[in-house]
Amino acid sequence: MDVVDAFVNDTSLRTFISQDFLGRVPDFERLVRKFIRKKANLEDCYKIYVAVNKMPKLIEYINDFTEPLRAMIDIFNKYIEMIETTIDLSRISHHEYVIKPDYDKDLKACRTKQDDLESKMHDDLSTILHKLTPHLSSTPNRTSRKNGNESSTKEAVRLVYDPKQGGWLYRINRKESATLQKQLPQITIKVTKKEGIFFQTPRLDELNSRYAALSSTYNEASKEVIDDVLNIALSYCDSLSQLAEILA
Repeated sequence: MDVVDAFVNDTSLRTFISQDFLGRVPDFERLVRKFIRKKANLEDCYKIYVAVNKMPKLIEYINDFTEPLRAMIDIFNKYIEMIETTIDLSRISHHEYVIKPDYDKDLKACRTKQDDLESKMHDDLSTILHKLTPHLSSTPNRTSRKNGNESSTKEAVRLVYDPKQGGWLYRINRKESATLQKQLPQITIKVTKKEGIFFQTPRLDELNSRYAALSSTYNEASKEVIDDVLNIALSYCDSLSQLAEILA
């Protein structure tokens, strides 16, 4: 059986490729060009990490055609180890691509302050939930949130981090627009999308500004490590190009 037959006859393989694998594999050649032009960042490094980590599962499905892929996995083992050692994977869910805080005492101190600010943001979230919940068109089940995890999907308002919109925001269903502006007239609506209305209270705006300043300090303090990670990733560009050819 060749690769084409494997795709035709194996439903689980087609499902894995279409729903899990392809969506996680970036344009390697485009990434190579970014690294060569010194335009790459930690998010690009993470994209490679995620894609390479999917290769063993792919090999399970098409075991008879995978010698080149096995060789690539061997090549990228050290890369995976580097990413897991240096990048703080716990912050990826917040779309923050940063170095682990335990690299430096200044980074640890900075992260502690950021965690404290997040805790204060959740205090503010509890306050606005208390004000809004009795007036919402439907009352959601509420659950607690601590230790840096995003608010429960069962809450009427969620605290989310969106770097493209300037950082920390609250999100509420668009159907609650009138209630939101009536009960919280001091808020600032940042953007309205299909996912909901994204807004800030004056308190969140203040806390977010302090968080952003700490983020700048954090990134500056970790610049040397970031440069090292990017330089090591650059050394894998030839292998990335080979991997792109194999997957094609």
